[in-house]
Amino acid sequence: MEKQSLDKYVYLVKETAVILGIPETSVTHLIRKGELEANRIGKSYKIPRKEIERLLMFSSKDSSMQ
Repeated sequence: MEKQSLDKYVYLVKETAVILGIPETSVTHLIRKGELEANRIGKSYKIPRKEIERLLMFSSKDSSMQ
């Protein structure tokens, strides 16, 4: 799948998975563990852009330390 640009304020689990390059189940797992902030609306989660940016920055810092 093609990576998406961060042009919205909130993203679905599926969109977040594409952006982060991880499976949807991993995104859901991060939400349930409290490592990824999300709002539950009905049966779906909405992930704020700032949370995705935070994870992307964290992962880029982590990979640069290796």
